[in-house]
Amino acid sequence: MDLSIIIELAKKGDVKAQRWLAEAYSKGVRDVPQDKEKGAYWWNELAKNGDADAQCTMGELYLNGDGVPFDLRIAVEWWSKAGESGRSLALRRLGNAYYNGEGAPIDWVKAAECWRKAAELGDLTSQSALALRYFKGEGVPLDPAKAVKCWREPAKNGDPTAAFYLGLAYYSGQGAPQIFRQALDSWRYAAEIGSIEATFWIGEMYYLGNGMSPDSAKAVEWWLKAAEKDHDSALFRLGEARYLGDGAPKDLAKAIEYWKKAAKEGNPDAQFRLGDAYHRGEGVAQDLQMAIRYWLDGVDQCVKAAEDGDPHAQFLLGEAHAGGRGVPHDMAKAIELWLKAAEKGKILAIHSLANMYQEGDGVPKDVEKAAEWWLKAAELGDASAKCVLGLMHSNGQGRPLDLTKAVDWWREAAKMGHHVAAFYLGLAIFTGDGAPQDWTRGVSWWHFSADLGNADAMFRIGEAYYFGQGAPQDYAKAVEWWLKAADRGDPVAQFRLGDAHYIGQGVRKDSAKAIDWWLKAAEADNADAQFRLGEMYYYGEGAPKDIDKSVKWFRKAAEQCLIAAELGDPHGQFLLGEVYAQGLGCPRDLAEAVEWWGMAAEQGHIEAITKLADAYQFGEGTPQDYAKAVEWWLIAAERGDYNALHCLAEAYYRGEGVPEDRDKALDCWHRAAELGDCVAQRRLATAYYYGDDVPVDKAESAAWWLKVAEHNDPKAYECLGEMYYSGDGLKKDKSKAASYWLKLANMGNCDAMRRLGEAYATGDGVPQMMEKALEWWLKAAEMEDSASQFLIGEAYYSGQVGPQDLTKAKEWWLKAADQWHPEATARLREFCCKDLPPKNE
Repeated sequence: MDLSIIIELAKKGDVKAQRWLAEAYSKGVRDVPQDKEKGAYWWNELAKNGDADAQCTMGELYLNGDGVPFDLRIAVEWWSKAGESGRSLALRRLGNAYYNGEGAPIDWVKAAECWRKAAELGDLTSQSALALRYFKGEGVPLDPAKAVKCWREPAKNGDPTAAFYLGLAYYSGQGAPQIFRQALDSWRYAAEIGSIEATFWIGEMYYLGNGMSPDSAKAVEWWLKAAEKDHDSALFRLGEARYLGDGAPKDLAKAIEYWKKAAKEGNPDAQFRLGDAYHRGEGVAQDLQMAIRYWLDGVDQCVKAAEDGDPHAQFLLGEAHAGGRGVPHDMAKAIELWLKAAEKGKILAIHSLANMYQEGDGVPKDVEKAAEWWLKAAELGDASAKCVLGLMHSNGQGRPLDLTKAVDWWREAAKMGHHVAAFYLGLAIFTGDGAPQDWTRGVSWWHFSADLGNADAMFRIGEAYYFGQGAPQDYAKAVEWWLKAADRGDPVAQFRLGDAHYIGQGVRKDSAKAIDWWLKAAEADNADAQFRLGEMYYYGEGAPKDIDKSVKWFRKAAEQCLIAAELGDPHGQFLLGEVYAQGLGCPRDLAEAVEWWGMAAEQGHIEAITKLADAYQFGEGTPQDYAKAVEWWLIAAERGDYNALHCLAEAYYRGEGVPEDRDKALDCWHRAAELGDCVAQRRLATAYYYGDDVPVDKAESAAWWLKVAEHNDPKAYECLGEMYYSGDGLKKDKSKAASYWLKLANMGNCDAMRRLGEAYATGDGVPQMMEKALEWWLKAAEMEDSASQFLIGEAYYSGQVGPQDLTKAKEWWLKAADQWHPEATARLREFCCKDLPPKNE
């Protein structure tokens, strides 16, 4: 149709013609050149006639200044008309206008109502915006659970903002259970569909180790992705990583470069960091004017935002006043700003207030007040605060001493993935302080903590394997875990590795390597390691003898111990006792040693208690007093120390320091044996076998020997071999008997070698193999076992190992006879008196 005809129809009010002209002029079609002003004119004609789509379009045109002048007020008028007709886009735009105060007065209630209507019409973007209002309580009652419900559908349909906030709900525990793994899954999906904020927060999760093992390198990978889109917080974090060398090589110049990019994007954290860098001359030449400039930029960024109620800006501005960075030092102002931020739930501000009162930094020290702030943070779901509250309850500082309450707080924080809380929870369960004692469960919590990167937990797992408490005794596994802790700089683990290499437990014995590990620990001021080095240089073990070096390390150890001891540290007091007891770097003084051990023992230090008890038992450094020795063993025994239980058992058995009481002795041995004391287990095994103060019970004896055997004890192998062979206390099983003889034989026991040879000779519990029999008898014979030498002679005489060989038989009988073996002597008399009969006679 001719264009002029369409225009005439449109002028006469033909709606179809008007729409055709509006679309044609707006886009430009064949024979109709694009003319946005004419397009807008015809959209306006349609809109004036009540066409809701045209009204919505007019709003968009005035929003973008497209064919009409930019005018948000007129845009809002048109969207209002289109909204009344149920156009979801117009309602969404109206919601934005009322929320931001663009073209209409700020009215969050009206904004939420518009988004609600649009959402009901199926607009998922509006539904996502409405969800955020429920999450923040803006224009609608605060309802995070409702927000989460509203976000699910938009997120499922590819809305990156909705997917990001779903992750945030799971991360913070607001509106959904706090599940870090679920948060990570939501953010990964959001990042895939374009959310830069989600990309940044994935980096945060890897860095903080929330619900996973901390991985700074992974965190940097994700921050780099976000930084490509100029995400200011990601740029700031990359600067931090380069500054600390955490997740990326340390590079101060690179850190400055990232902070400058973040500062250019208006990031106040970066601006303050740059101010600090210029103030100290780190990564840049020292320049106080530049420092002040950047601090002032940070302050400028924060002042307006803080006045508008932004909690992060209030927190940063408080930090600036506390440190006098760009503003006068003013603790009162800092507290005022932190209080405002804390009221809005800013965890960092609450931490600052809590730490300030806990340390007495700028205010009088007040641990009760500090505890109140930690409690506020904990109630907001902060895992770190929950961990601190657990510690406060465990030592009665700022909160009532309550070990059960401490465990409750640690359990809450541990479930949130807090590795320090998980460590303390494991420790409480392992020791039975505030929770039922359970070694296995305690160790499982340490594994959880270690998986999150906690070095203390790694060390404790090593201890569990070393002592066989909560894990099978396995020295190699213990070393494996100590290595993990040592690699993270744990000096106690480094000390234990030195011991392992020195003794050869779990690793090959190597005194030089032991010294290497002790040096690392000693340089980290570990007094135990300093002692060891003093001893090694004194005796010249693993290193040339060097008295000067020996004295140097003994003195360092003594200095460390003295400082720790005077501060009331029980381990320091114990070690100082060792200094005086052995005269390491000072005159030997057993009385002084006993005094320090007494202080440590009063605080429950097990090794000190043992030393003190020994001192009273033998009268070293104090008058001999068996009764006092028993008192200290009783205290240690109550704490589960099996050495103390063993000593108590001996005291009751002999009536030293206490009336003789064989029943109590037996009870102590039982308790020590159940705690894994091999000596007590062996004592019980022997007692039940022979009926020593207990009824004879061969089965009970066997049960204890089996436990002793777990410690690779040769006596246990010997007894179990006999019991399985004879069926005495155990069901007869000659193959099991042979397996124990094999263990013993491999340990160099010649009796076991002979018995194993006899088993192979007769096929008793093992396949009949004379070659194997001879092999084991020969090994025993090399150790001068006369019975094996006789049996080898018999084998050659009878032709069991080839043709009869009387010469070889005589040789072996002679070796056995030299050791007064009666049967060998008889054989030789027989051989000398007459010719030996042929083999088959």
